[in-house]
Amino acid sequence: MTVSLTFNAPTVPDQAEATFGRLRIPVNAVLLGTTQFQTVPPPPVPAPAVSSVQFQSTLGTSSIDYGSDVLTFPGVDPNLTLSKGGRVLAEALARRLSTPRGSLPFHEDYGLDLRGFLNEAVTSDSLYRLKSAVERECEADERVESASVSLDYNAQTRRLRVRIEATTAQGPFRLTLAVSQVTVELLTEA
Repeated sequence: MTVSLTFNAPTVPDQAEATFGRLRIPVNAVLLGTTQFQTVPPPPVPAPAVSSVQFQSTLGTSSIDYGSDVLTFPGVDPNLTLSKGGRVLAEALARRLSTPRGSLPFHEDYGLDLRGFLNEAVTSDSLYRLKSAVERECEADERVESASVSLDYNAQTRRLRVRIEATTAQGPFRLTLAVSQVTVELLTEA
């Protein structure tokens, strides 16, 4: 079997392409001689500005070690930027409180989808049960020693504000979430 690969290298390396039959594939490469080529990494893509997600902890994020993780809330950062400090814990708790219980394979006890709560009839009794469930879910994170939660529900807009005051090994930690029937947002602490 003979495989034919045609490589076109224009003067601008970013516009190079390889042709395999009818398939044209962009290639970041520079031609070296007649038969060899070397790949060139693509230029870095700046991270998209996300103005609706803000976070502030009661402690400075530079001195707190909650681990490190790729930015994932509200979506995965395409540049896979690593985050450290309070932002890591804030995103972990926000994901935990927006993931339906049982939806993760091998982690059936993970999650409490606050959005689903807003799709049901909201009563003072259900708000009390939800407050306890949010506290338990936050305390399920190994970095959280204890959590105290307050809920503010607006019946007209069907929006819920969740204020979390947690105690961690590094000290106090505060987080506020705004929840609608569709979204969960991290808000700046007042």
